[in-house]
Amino acid sequence: MRYFKGSHFRAALAAGLKRLEAEKEVVNALNVFPVPDGDTGTNMYLTAARAVEEVARVPDERVDVLAQAAARGALVGARGNSGVILSQFFRGFAQGVGKLAELSAWQLARALRQASETAYKAVMRPVEGTMLSVGRAIAQSAERLARDASDWETVVRGALKSGQQALLQTTQQLPQLRQAGVVDAGAQGLVLLFEGLVLVADGKAEEVEDRPGEQEASAAHILAAARAGVIDIPDSAETGLARPPTGIVESEITYGYCTEFLLLGPESHAAGYLREQLERLGDSILVVESDGILKIHVHTNHPGRILELALSAGKELLEVHINNMREQNRQAAARNSRAGDNGVLATATHLDAGTNHHLPVHAGTAPGTVATPTASAPAPAFGGEEIALETARTSVVAVANGEGIRQILRSLGVAEVVSGGQTMNPSAQELLEAVERAPGREVILLPNNSNVVMTARQAAELSSKVVYVVPTRSVPQGIGSLLSFRPDLPGAENEKLLTQAAAKIRTGEVTYAVRDAEHGRHSIRAGDYLALRDGELVGNGPDLVKTTVALLEQLVQSPADCITLYTGEGVDRTLVRQVEEAARALVPEGEVDVYEGGQPLYYFLIAVE
Repeated sequence: MRYFKGSHFRAALAAGLKRLEAEKEVVNALNVFPVPDGDTGTNMYLTAARAVEEVARVPDERVDVLAQAAARGALVGARGNSGVILSQFFRGFAQGVGKLAELSAWQLARALRQASETAYKAVMRPVEGTMLSVGRAIAQSAERLARDASDWETVVRGALKSGQQALLQTTQQLPQLRQAGVVDAGAQGLVLLFEGLVLVADGKAEEVEDRPGEQEASAAHILAAARAGVIDIPDSAETGLARPPTGIVESEITYGYCTEFLLLGPESHAAGYLREQLERLGDSILVVESDGILKIHVHTNHPGRILELALSAGKELLEVHINNMREQNRQAAARNSRAGDNGVLATATHLDAGTNHHLPVHAGTAPGTVATPTASAPAPAFGGEEIALETARTSVVAVANGEGIRQILRSLGVAEVVSGGQTMNPSAQELLEAVERAPGREVILLPNNSNVVMTARQAAELSSKVVYVVPTRSVPQGIGSLLSFRPDLPGAENEKLLTQAAAKIRTGEVTYAVRDAEHGRHSIRAGDYLALRDGELVGNGPDLVKTTVALLEQLVQSPADCITLYTGEGVDRTLVRQVEEAARALVPEGEVDVYEGGQPLYYFLIAVE
């Protein structure tokens, strides 16, 4: 009998990660909805990479120790719904391994079954035709084969074949996959990761290259690859939307050293004591306890003091990393300056609703904009006076992109804004760090994106604080919910108030199609403007104003409705005014407010109430 050892687990995880890295753009391209947020492959890759990073820190070669490390890494590194579900596969596998240093074929199959069951339980409404289906097919096949096989290699080879067959079946299991003619993206990513086990079983793990095309392509890969080359942000000349700027400038940094380490053997009350002390020495504080180890992260000007303080509350330090963030900022600013010298970035003045707003755009790309260097004016405050966060009973953490949106959220009392949204889902660790930085012991967490809700819930489970996730699925919904926020009330009462307020907001989004597609009754061409109502495609066409106004007509239910428009990055001011005029005509007894959101990829975010 041949046993599955820690060295096999370590090698399989690394090989699977390389397969996923090589094919992540192919997986991204499987997104059946042709909006610019097909990032399943990227999210799964970043989640798995965090698991590999955690395993690399462990010198032990026991399967149980390595599986626990991978589960910890995936848990905090999870991004997007696909990443969270993947982290639950890792978590279940570790639970299935238990305390075993090495696994027989049957024990490995049992751990795979536990991985599948744990992932299913993590999803409130499991859907067949997804990575859950493929994970279950792999596990069931492994158990069948393990009844007769004495070696784990035979088990994983057969299980992979079953997983590949289940992957191809996903096309027929979900109507949207059948119409698009593709397999499920998350399921494809899971198969790629599982290939790592077979590569180790076949002695080919060392042959895996960090580039696509080295492995034999399955039918699903070929199908996906045909689409992979078309995902890109269209040129502004075609869409009117500026590519997102990458304008990093040298700026003042209060705390210059990012200090991160593990503390072994912490005393019984070390976590609370260190949090209290670290608040006096820096910010961006994270103190997480797991299996008798404290993971500590802090931005400070005195890393030496931090390390001495930690040693006074524990036995040993491991994995000490200290990075000079000021030097990193200077280098990034210098690189960006060189890019700017080539005409990459400029700023444009944008006027709306009688208020001066300033939008960053790429020089010469957005029709109708005026390239002129100017400082950004603050977004109008929604909530009047600033809320005294240090005295608040409950604080709020929200996810958003766009400087205007961020300023609006802060004006409504949000303590921490985490950068993220479409195409850039934050990890559970990033959300966790923001929650830990927020004042108070109770925190409301607003994901503001359907693909961040599961990650937010995972971060809430990891936090030492009491965290209430209000499952807002768009930025307008999050902003609308905040109008009911009461920092003096307990978190549970705020959760109820914000959830009720969010449910009353009708939301719309206008973006563009990254490729040709057939979706329901909509025939879509690359570059079309797409109108989304509460996340569902309701219209498309070649004219931005007409597409947006048609969406508004569907959202408005009464002439007394209130409409709020958040304009995207680089949108032509003439077009904005045309949309605003049409909106006012739809609600003659209501109100129309226009704010510069500055969000990338989405021309308009709309709230109607």
